[in-house]
Amino acid sequence: MLTEAVKMRRVPGVVFADGPTGRCARIAGTGIDVFEIAKVYWHEEQDGERLRTTYHLLSEQHLRAALAYAEAYPQEIEGACA
Repeated sequence: MLTEAVKMRRVPGVVFADGPTGRCARIAGTGIDVFEIAKVYWHEEQDGERLRTTYHLLSEQHLRAALAYAEAYPQEIEGACA
């Protein structure tokens, strides 16, 4: 829990929730895991406009939080939650 608290403080807008593979970083107020957004961003060759189109219901702040978290904790995104 302490590790999660540090991560949430480092990247505001990210919370943690239990999922089928364990606890994962999630965008606060949504049911969307950070890794989902990061994978789309990387798959779309880091095209921000395509990301905004794909996740049109999320705010710019949501998307920035997801990408900031993915940049800060890339091993987590590539591993356990995916």
